[in-house]
Amino acid sequence: MVLAVLLAAPLYAARKTKEPPKEERARPSGKSLIKSDSGPKAEVTAKGSAEALPEDVGLKKGDDEESMDVTITGEARDEIPVVLDPPPLDLPFKDIAGLSRDGQTDRVLNGPMEHIGGGELLSLALLAPRQVMGSLPVNIPTPPFIQMELAPGMEAAHWDFRVLDEANQMIYRVEGDQIPKDLIVWDGQDKGLMKIRTGQVYTPLLILTGKSGKIDRFYGEPVLFDVMQYTQGDIRRTEFLNESLFGTGSADIFPEMAPPFKSLLSQMRRTVGTVYHVTVYYTPNELSLARARLKTLQSLLEQALMLDSTSFVFEAAPAVERGDISEIVFSAKL
Repeated sequence: MVLAVLLAAPLYAARKTKEPPKEERARPSGKSLIKSDSGPKAEVTAKGSAEALPEDVGLKKGDDEESMDVTITGEARDEIPVVLDPPPLDLPFKDIAGLSRDGQTDRVLNGPMEHIGGGELLSLALLAPRQVMGSLPVNIPTPPFIQMELAPGMEAAHWDFRVLDEANQMIYRVEGDQIPKDLIVWDGQDKGLMKIRTGQVYTPLLILTGKSGKIDRFYGEPVLFDVMQYTQGDIRRTEFLNESLFGTGSADIFPEMAPPFKSLLSQMRRTVGTVYHVTVYYTPNELSLARARLKTLQSLLEQALMLDSTSFVFEAAPAVERGDISEIVFSAKL
């Protein structure tokens, strides 16, 4: 019997150690009540998760009740893939260029757009968001070919305006006692003859003589023309310097001369029904080159204007006072 008691004692001790305590405190989350020596219960608010305070921890007498705030901050990083798709290449034509109004095409083909007023030009244009407006035709230089601005307040007892060529020779002169205001201009003609030529440099000169006899000279901006256009009577003449239009020893038109040539074609389209005279002038020993250049102009003009050879007169001629040029002459009555 003693042996049975001795064997049962360890088993009882083992069972006793495995039993949970009779009073076990739970771990609260959020609000926890703790005893206070002063009597009332103090309430502690915790944000997040908080451990329960030990039972023997309390507020001392005289301490005020207060809340405990705990702020938890964090940061999260997410990767968002961005896929850039190429723009579509098979857009319908109507989405790129809008339809034109009635008469818009005729207005563009029959005359230079720069002669249309700004408001009228905008009324003709219908632009979609992705439509691009092309540049206006390049103007061919026309009179006045020489102009010189005068500084405000210029005074003189006598003024003398001259135009000098590249050899410093005077080709034009006008003078007077009352100085012009703002601007002096010259159309390039003298006694019905055009004195300005393509490929030459011209410089305006103004000479002022004061009341005391002091003489002052003012030089204007030199000018040089590769192409020029002027009117004599009812005839409009357009002259291209051959070296600039074709290049030295070539019969092909330079791409740089395409803009003024297109401007000329725009004028010629408005005079369809008249006869166009095209002359290529040549220096000695260049007759074969002049004929090749003439053939180039003939092919270009007939295709661009959609006219046959009966609407043109083509010829090659020796260079005279106008120099080594190609000249296109047609009626000035548009």
